[in-house]
Amino acid sequence: MSDKVWMITGANSGFGLALAELVLSRGQKVIACARDLKKIPESIEKAAPLQLDLSWPDSKIKAASKEVEGIYGRVDVLFNNAGWSLVSPVEELVMNELEAQFKVNFFGQVSVTQAILPIMKKQQSGQIFNMSSVAAMAGMSPFAAYNSSKAALESISEALAREVERWNIQVTIVEAGYFPTGFLGVAATTQRATAVEKTDYPEFVGQLQTYDDLHIKAKQVGDTGKAVQRIFEVVEGTAAAQMKPQWRRLPLGPDAGKRILAKIQLMKENIEAYERIWCTTDMDVDKIDDFFKHREGKVA
Repeated sequence: MSDKVWMITGANSGFGLALAELVLSRGQKVIACARDLKKIPESIEKAAPLQLDLSWPDSKIKAASKEVEGIYGRVDVLFNNAGWSLVSPVEELVMNELEAQFKVNFFGQVSVTQAILPIMKKQQSGQIFNMSSVAAMAGMSPFAAYNSSKAALESISEALAREVERWNIQVTIVEAGYFPTGFLGVAATTQRATAVEKTDYPEFVGQLQTYDDLHIKAKQVGDTGKAVQRIFEVVEGTAAAQMKPQWRRLPLGPDAGKRILAKIQLMKENIEAYERIWCTTDMDVDKIDDFFKHREGKVA
């Protein structure tokens, strides 16, 4: 068993806590990051605590993250887990709240990653897991703010993966489906149910309170313990969970896998149906040379 050092943000609850408990039980080291260190449970008291709030300014996040190297001297796995969800139809989104959503779910994650990358580059190895959601690819209302913040995280993760592979650093996007972690309960506290929402979008009012019942009725409820075990297996490279270098995504939950596949199929049908449009927008071949000559001033 390898002796890895894991840095886990949002380690005091949900996926972060479950993963920290598993990693510690396997004899590996954890740097447990949380906004409030008093909220770190006794179950991970052997972890090295680090106060880290992704709503902090970039400079403060980076200053805190750079302390990590002094704890164990290395970071083998960065698990960007901290995040939350704003609930509102797009028409009713409040701009400063939308900015706060992106600050934690996107900009804060980037700040942490930028601080840890020099450590991994020096090691010539590392694994970065960015906690996303099925919602990034196949999102639904009234989670537009959350969906778009996770889509942005996925997009930057794709680019990052190609940039850092030369240092043997892997980037994996975790796309989780429904897991009863308390996430939706917290999300429900952000919903205001305005007069516009009640009148024009009544189907969204109280919708979050039905999610648990719907999944219980369908007999499809994610097991967080099993999910973090799968993540651990990917990190360890066990036979059942080996990933090709060009694979970027790790779906968790049959609901996630099925929704993503359905979205991919819909996109495929969409693009193929418009082939007669997108394949007829290139410049005529015999005009290309003259166009660039004129643009560059090479024609008298």
